[in-house]
Amino acid sequence: MAEVISVKTLDELRRFLNDKGVLEIALRGKNKKFKTFQKIALDQLQQNEVSEKVQQAIEILNKNNHIAEKSLKVLNSVSKLSKLNLVLSGVNLCATCVGFAIMYAKLDKMSAQIAEVVAVYKQGQAIQTTFELNKILSEHSNMLDCRKKQSYYTEDQMRELVDGEYNVLTLLIDSFLAEITSNREDLLFSILSLAQMFSISLRYFDEIYYYENKDAIGDGDRWHISHDKWLAVFDRLVSTEFISDIQDYGIFEMGLTTVEDDCFYINYCDQIKSLKQDVEDNQNLIVSIDDKDLFTVVMRRTNEEAQAEIEAALAEVGAPLDVCSDMIRAAVA
Repeated sequence: MAEVISVKTLDELRRFLNDKGVLEIALRGKNKKFKTFQKIALDQLQQNEVSEKVQQAIEILNKNNHIAEKSLKVLNSVSKLSKLNLVLSGVNLCATCVGFAIMYAKLDKMSAQIAEVVAVYKQGQAIQTTFELNKILSEHSNMLDCRKKQSYYTEDQMRELVDGEYNVLTLLIDSFLAEITSNREDLLFSILSLAQMFSISLRYFDEIYYYENKDAIGDGDRWHISHDKWLAVFDRLVSTEFISDIQDYGIFEMGLTTVEDDCFYINYCDQIKSLKQDVEDNQNLIVSIDDKDLFTVVMRRTNEEAQAEIEAALAEVGAPLDVCSDMIRAAVA
């Protein structure tokens, strides 16, 4: 567990300012699953306003989760990572139509370049697997839109989406490890984005698969026969081989210091492990509730409570809720 630091005065916070003079605070719900960020520009407000807002933020965070030194260091390091902070922020933007629209726009722009990188890798490895990033992006977007309309994908449609995202993610991982491109930031961004998409899709598929087949399966294996294979992709993303490559990438290609690189790869590992844990926690919840309608009600209630908690915390420190609303919806999806 990261060391907890006690902050009592405004001046004690100044050592955590980033290069733009902004303090960034990680805010999680009680179950530690949902996270958003509150940024406070210490030098752009009157001293009394700053003291009041910061003190309120400190009280909220200390009351719920405490301010962890690790989190503050990670935030300061992540600020240097350009678009990677979107996927390392702890908010899964691939869970809602609003959030995924942001990811889609960025992934769509780099899709042609990523396709070229994968093609070079496939040629060198004599692999004939079809690579269709654009199709996967479109299908994930459509799946979310159908859920928004409560016109859910069928079991077969979700299985095809999960399989497709798994295959694309696997090829992206292989391509990254092969080091066949000088612009690996886009490739890593795509990998982390696909990992988020995959975690969401697999959770939705598990719900459909279990409740559609639990009576027929009986005491047999509750999950699809490919489930262990699918889930293992997260283990590969935190394997010694991949983490070593992530560390080298941070040092030699991003120019991070040793401390910053440690924060970078640790935060990356936490993100991937959290995505896998989300799937496993969801499985346990599905089995424990064992009723489709009740499960839907519980999930809706949980999301509503999480959203209310985040909104209340932001309101207490004077954050503009209209600006944060899209991120809140994405965080609790």
